[in-house]
Amino acid sequence: MKTIIQLLICLLIFSSCKKEEPETTISGVVVNYGSLQPIDSVMVTVVSGAGNGTFGSTKGSGSEISTYTDHLGKFSVSIKGENLFLYLKKDKYRYDEEIFGAYKSYTAGKDYLNEILKFKAKSFFNPVFIFKSCKITDSIYLNIGSSIPNAYQKTIYLNYGEKPFQPFGGIGMLVIGDFFNPYWIKYQIDGQWKEKIDSVYVKSFETFTDTIYY
Repeated sequence: MKTIIQLLICLLIFSSCKKEEPETTISGVVVNYGSLQPIDSVMVTVVSGAGNGTFGSTKGSGSEISTYTDHLGKFSVSIKGENLFLYLKKDKYRYDEEIFGAYKSYTAGKDYLNEILKFKAKSFFNPVFIFKSCKITDSIYLNIGSSIPNAYQKTIYLNYGEKPFQPFGGIGMLVIGDFFNPYWIKYQIDGQWKEKIDSVYVKSFETFTDTIYY
């Protein structure tokens, strides 16, 4: 009997000394990357116990809590645990908080009260490029996106002497909605190189299809 009482006392001491999990509050607003306008009905999920800096399709070993942004794009969540990761989900949007991957990590035990999380709306750039005097021996290099190459060799889109030139096969390339998306053309006409840098404004959830003359 004495042994059992001693064991119970040890268990009570051990449980009383157990480390309390830190609580973290994360609040802020979710906005459209291009327009910076708030987005409503975005599911904001925070997971604890997700490992040491790695978060994939599996859930964390700790707790999980989700909420939705209101009509002003605002949200607030509180969660206990370590190794916190936040991710967003909404149809036709993709999360890209200027980091690699689709999540953001937080240090447990702190409060983050003014977060601005940016969502890139799903849109497509699907142009048709035309040069009236293009010959079969002429070549065109094309690059789409924010990183315009300094030399034509750096681009991955190449076309030889065809007109019109529709680089994405009628489907289009995924770009940022409500944003000016740049493109770069370097083309060879009769052995002479010329280039053009411009941009097009693509609205969220739309496909920009137009003829571009160069």
